[in-house]
Amino acid sequence: MIIYHCPKCDLDIEKSECSVCKSRTEVTSLLYWCNHCNIPTYDEICPLCHTRGKYFTSDARPVFPQERLLIEIMLGKPLAFINDSVWNGSGNRFYVNGKKIPLKVTELSDYQPTEIRKALKQYTEQNSANVFDAYINTWIQANSQRFHFVTTEAKEYINNYANRFSDNEEILMFVSFSGGKDSTVVSDMVRKAVGNPSIIHIFGDTTLEFPQTYEYIARFRKENRKTPVLKAVNSEQDFLSLCEIFGPPSRTLRWCCNMFYRKKVIMESPERKPRIKTQFHFGYFP
Repeated sequence: MIIYHCPKCDLDIEKSECSVCKSRTEVTSLLYWCNHCNIPTYDEICPLCHTRGKYFTSDARPVFPQERLLIEIMLGKPLAFINDSVWNGSGNRFYVNGKKIPLKVTELSDYQPTEIRKALKQYTEQNSANVFDAYINTWIQANSQRFHFVTTEAKEYINNYANRFSDNEEILMFVSFSGGKDSTVVSDMVRKAVGNPSIIHIFGDTTLEFPQTYEYIARFRKENRKTPVLKAVNSEQDFLSLCEIFGPPSRTLRWCCNMFYRKKVIMESPERKPRIKTQFHFGYFP
């Protein structure tokens, strides 16, 4: 169950934007656990099996097989949950088949990284995603109505803002693209909403990226040849050297977000044509 509430108007609204004052609403979600389908749903009555679920948590995300294996090793039970439905809920609590398991994030420092790496290497080949995929497919089917509502509303929201600046030649619309799951969804939503695959994407290289991120960026370019991807790079300093100057970034000192101010952006076309260099001036680059 999703509840949208506008604090300014003190009204419950059907969408995430208030129909009266047009401000963003506050969102409260309630998830229910279906014991029959062994998945969380937004509806108390499961849309698939029509059984009544019990309150689960306010937010939940699937635990992927790689993370599940790590959890199992930390608990001293490798592959114990390979055939189960595993989720991460509010408060960073982990659940197996709807029941909380005794794993506290605050105790992570008690584990030995060397031993965990050794166990991960030992059990990785046995770690199957078959059951995980089956539960995810069931979860998607059960919550399809909610997903369709969210995507439709998101497209309307994107279009409304895009239309405000469509006639302004001084404003350039682009997607801030980190190569992560969130920006991948944003990319897909924006291109579909405005019906334009050639919207510029800007990848900000923090110099602290995983190798898999660069691999994904390359794959994204190859699979989306009509989408130009520009790379914001800081060739003078890297993240670790700036940490020595400013200290680690925090909520009160988010200096890392300004690393790309007045930095070169390199456009690498999908056709591998010669690179085009230009200047983008960012006051803030999330």
